[in-house]
Amino acid sequence: MHRRPTLTLIVLSTLLVLLTTTALVACAETSAPPRATYAPPFCPNPARIPRPVAPAEKVSLPILMYHHITRLPPNANATWRTLTVTPEAFEAQVKWLADNGYHAIYFSDLVAYFRDGVSLPEKPIILTFDDGWTDDYTVVYPILRKYCMVGTFFPPVAWVNRSNGSKVITWSMIEEMSRGGMEFGSHTINHYLLNEQTAQRITEELVGSKAALEQHVVLPVVALAYPGGGHNPLVVSLAPKAGYGAAVGVKAGVEQAHSDLFLLHRITIPYSDDLKAFERRITPKSAPNAPVPPASIKRP
Repeated sequence: MHRRPTLTLIVLSTLLVLLTTTALVACAETSAPPRATYAPPFCPNPARIPRPVAPAEKVSLPILMYHHITRLPPNANATWRTLTVTPEAFEAQVKWLADNGYHAIYFSDLVAYFRDGVSLPEKPIILTFDDGWTDDYTVVYPILRKYCMVGTFFPPVAWVNRSNGSKVITWSMIEEMSRGGMEFGSHTINHYLLNEQTAQRITEELVGSKAALEQHVVLPVVALAYPGGGHNPLVVSLAPKAGYGAAVGVKAGVEQAHSDLFLLHRITIPYSDDLKAFERRITPKSAPNAPVPPASIKRP
């Protein structure tokens, strides 16, 4: 008659221990730093854990700028040769980066480095793709996954799902790529040159594009790419107010500074580059940049 209360107490104590253990495990999993090894979650063979770089006011971090990944006809003009890389050349470049110890990161990693003191891998790089062409999905996405890399894609949201003959990305493609570990940033709604717009229109373009993208992607929209590199002090001041943590233009350079989070440098990769030229472009000592044509030429 005296055993039942004892058994009940034992059962209740056991349940309490189990619940406490579960809560502690869940808390530990929640508080664990994400992507601690800088290996994408889809990578079956994560790269070696890189030596972290302690936070500083500046960091050598090439941000590469791509547009079209396709083959051009022999008579293609200089504009297209500046904006295009062949699929074979792009894969060779990504493989070279992987073989030489580079680790592709998100813009959120760079923001966390400067603002929160979170370390970066020893050789960080960011791969960016402007305008949202379908080869982002058909060519770039599979290659990045093959080499355990991530990329940041900047589609103007008004271009997504267009059916006017332009080869532009769709929302379903964006959703799949986002679930697959890719990052998306804003390239505004309509791809207008922001330095030619009013404060109200700039705010509408920045806030509206961010909100539209975040309905379809997993990661928060942290980065903004100024269409055509068009910015001025007003544009730069409105970007953080619209909720962004960083922004890129088209100015050349591989050194990124805390003070320039909304004026980050990028390197244009043109059609003519072989691997030696590619290596020179991302080397801090020289870092030559291809000329960038006006934004209006790129509109579909």
